[in-house]
Amino acid sequence: MSRADHAPPLHGVRLPTPRLGWPLVQALRRDPLGTWRDIHRAGDVVQARVLGREFHFVFHPAMVRAALADQDEAISKEEQQIRVFQIGQGLNVLTSEGADWKRQRRILNPAFSARKVAGYMALMTQALAQVNAESLPVGPGHSVQVDAHAYTARLTMDVILRVLFGERMDPGRLQAVSDAIHQLEVQGMRMIFWPWIPPDWMPYPGRRATWAARDLLRQLVRGHIESRRALGGTPEAGRTDLLHMMLQAQDEVPAPDKDRHLSPGEVEDNCLALFLAGYDTSATALTWWMGFMAEHPEAAERARDEVRAAWGLQGLPVAPAPEHLSRMPWLEATLKETLRLRPPIPAPFMRQVRRDVNLLGYRVPAGDCISLPVWEVQRDARWFPEPLAFRPERFMPGAPEIPRGAWLPFGSGPHVCLGQHFAMVEMQLIAAALLAGYRWRLPAGRVLPAPRLDIVLKPETLLQLDVEALAAPG
Repeated sequence: MSRADHAPPLHGVRLPTPRLGWPLVQALRRDPLGTWRDIHRAGDVVQARVLGREFHFVFHPAMVRAALADQDEAISKEEQQIRVFQIGQGLNVLTSEGADWKRQRRILNPAFSARKVAGYMALMTQALAQVNAESLPVGPGHSVQVDAHAYTARLTMDVILRVLFGERMDPGRLQAVSDAIHQLEVQGMRMIFWPWIPPDWMPYPGRRATWAARDLLRQLVRGHIESRRALGGTPEAGRTDLLHMMLQAQDEVPAPDKDRHLSPGEVEDNCLALFLAGYDTSATALTWWMGFMAEHPEAAERARDEVRAAWGLQGLPVAPAPEHLSRMPWLEATLKETLRLRPPIPAPFMRQVRRDVNLLGYRVPAGDCISLPVWEVQRDARWFPEPLAFRPERFMPGAPEIPRGAWLPFGSGPHVCLGQHFAMVEMQLIAAALLAGYRWRLPAGRVLPAPRLDIVLKPETLLQLDVEALAAPG
């Protein structure tokens, strides 16, 4: 039987949930990764009644993909999770549903086309040169110890600010911005498991710190937008940043009750969403990738040889283009395997069923919720033999077929991550530049930290790496 032949179940396994399912809620809150593993042991679809609501935990790739890609009108993002994200981000392409979501998605889609992303590569290169000169050793043989996540966070924050606004990050604000994002993530993770979300006027644990974090991030984004609008709104020749495109973009399907342009509030909310997503998830994925490369130096050397063969002996091209990256299939495979083992978002938004649906023969009644722990699907030995091992060859040409729906770090269907192509290009470019100029290893006696989930899957402890600058081969 091939990997793709495992038929999805027609019936779910019932999970006993005493005391209204509160112990299950507490287990998911304390250790979501371990609890998903325990639930998955019961079957590919597991039902549980929690606090008066019926949940369906789905672990079969075909059914996960069906829930994300099919029957979009009948299955929507779960309301409480949307409300949690709206506290920090407002109403944007991530936190809206229905007609509003479709309109915002249509307006933003062109900014993430392959041609537009190729144009952003020059801005990515500028950030790389600046941050690497300030953070990594200069000169062959020199080395420093680097906090991998602090480095990738600074770099990807600089990248997204250049791409969003055409301006680099003020290093003096980096820590405050990082702390604010961390506060929103930790609080969001708490609130997802609350029985209900209090209204804005009601005090609740973490409210003051969360609002302060939200206000700081909004001030950052609003300042860039107001500076641009102060120029008078005349299109500036040569501008390629996302804000410029967002202010000029029009809906290709105008609605009678909606402006063809994004409103000022929608521009701000979407800038905030793109900033948070473009910074934190990419930084986290690159942090884990650096860790896996340190653990597997033979895979890193193979990728380094590939980079040098594609770029020549001079390292990062002055004007990198997508074709430079297309010559590095092994490097791309190491990133995809990293995203399999450590997906920054281990589970997409839970889904809420608006009317009865049929997922490949499995019936989900209206009002029920569907949980999609991609973390477990991507670690299933049926689809990925030796699932806990780092094996980039799984994603190389000629490898056995991976069933559709078994690898979904960016989601699937109409709600697939808007910036998927952008993120892969950004990570490939950064990874290639690091391999071309540096070698790194785990300090003696250190191992890769365990993962911890606070909305985004980050290392539980610092990932310290010894980074050495390399001489150009010659």
